[in-house]
Amino acid sequence: MMKTISYIGYRITERCNKHCPFCFSREKELVKDQSLSEIEKFLQNIVRAKIPTIGIMGGEPMLRKDIIDILKITKNYKFEVILSTNATLIKQKQLDELNGLIDYLSISLDNYDEFQNDKFRGFDQYKSATRIINIYEDYRYNFRLKVNTVVHKLNINNGIDEIPELFNNKNII
Repeated sequence: MMKTISYIGYRITERCNKHCPFCFSREKELVKDQSLSEIEKFLQNIVRAKIPTIGIMGGEPMLRKDIIDILKITKNYKFEVILSTNATLIKQKQLDELNGLIDYLSISLDNYDEFQNDKFRGFDQYKSATRIINIYEDYRYNFRLKVNTVVHKLNINNGIDEIPELFNNKNII
């Protein structure tokens, strides 16, 4: 049986509105964002490679003014699409626009405690993530909500085990 690649992470921008100390986007000089035609060429190569799932990430992908166009193109190629974001730029309107264009919305939350989370992620990131959690209803959206946690020395023994309590019994991954 031949092994295949099942997922690829695609950083559509290096730009970000936060400065998380662990982020690999901080390690390089910023490169110019690819055009929609360059992105489409990349996606065509991924189709040929028969990779079914693509993670759209950055930097912060919501900084791209053409993010909806990028997601439409990606979905047209029938990929399973995961959009990874720090959640700070997503309001109700953007959530509604994402409906049908992604399979998973993956947001970051590193601590149950707002102060501890924002000490690592930056001001207001906790409020942004918990706002999305509170708005999200799986019957309303055609995508699943995922919460990603970066485990580090500031939270490994305090604040990560309680994060699911914020989900209010919702079907959140």
